[in-house]
Amino acid sequence: MAPCATASGASSPVIQFLFPLDGKIFSFSGVLGALVAGDVTILAVSFFENFGNTTVRCVVNYPDEARKVFSEQGISYQENEILAVEISSAMDMPKVAKAIFAAEIKIHHMYAFLARPQGKIALAIQTENNEFAADVMNRSGVKILSQGDIGR
Repeated sequence: MAPCATASGASSPVIQFLFPLDGKIFSFSGVLGALVAGDVTILAVSFFENFGNTTVRCVVNYPDEARKVFSEQGISYQENEILAVEISSAMDMPKVAKAIFAAEIKIHHMYAFLARPQGKIALAIQTENNEFAADVMNRSGVKILSQGDIGR
């Protein structure tokens, strides 16, 4: 996917990490502790369980450092680019939904960031076509965040 322009003018896409939780080998608190020790903060997180296997999706402030931590700890992971959008309040959620659904873009998953500056709300969104979704949302006045925007 080509990087999409963001409200700040940056074009570094937001990275989502996915890793399995295996209670016998790793616990979430263990992964969290390793990330914190590596000066990495989880900014958004979602758990998905399918047939007894739990997968964690997360967005962190510093992807390069997270990659190092995962490698050093022997944690298998995948990563992909997602959209991160910022809205002023929950009342703006229909604006995001309307833009995506009007363009007939399928959402694979969406989850909220844990915190944002100045009381703003941010959503992590994976669609079937993130570049097109970003363009549609930009035209609808929805602020697209870059990795640099969330890593500050």
